[in-house]
Amino acid sequence: MRKYVVMTLFIVFIFLIYMYFSNSQENYKAMEYDKIEDAVEKLSFEAMTPTFVPNNVEKVKAYIHVYNNIQTLFEIQYQNENNEQVFWLYASESEELYLSEDEQWERVDLQGTEGHFTVSLETNTSKLLWLMNGIEYSVQSKILGKEELIKIAQSIQ
Repeated sequence: MRKYVVMTLFIVFIFLIYMYFSNSQENYKAMEYDKIEDAVEKLSFEAMTPTFVPNNVEKVKAYIHVYNNIQTLFEIQYQNENNEQVFWLYASESEELYLSEDEQWERVDLQGTEGHFTVSLETNTSKLLWLMNGIEYSVQSKILGKEELIKIAQSIQ
């Protein structure tokens, strides 16, 4: 009898795990936009975009990531003529900035706002994060360095 109870509980546990993961996929979607302005109009929060972009940017795609019908992330991908990512901008509502403890962060001044810069050793990606008006911003690139990322960040007003 005990063996059957344990087996039943195990089957229920596996079923619940399956339901959790299958529902999480069903509740996620990314909406793609060819124009940043169209995506910004659809955002449920007030994210700003940069006015400065490097000269080698040819294409731009914007995405709004939605989970459980809640907009969780605004993403803009900036590409060159070879469709390589020049940089990414991420924005999401946040009360505080999350900095991975696995990386060494350097504080930088973004015209009065405190930013945090690092280069990921795992992915060789430069990252600049900061919090402004309840929005966490992140600019990342495998091509651009610290100074270019700071210029991009400072152009977000």
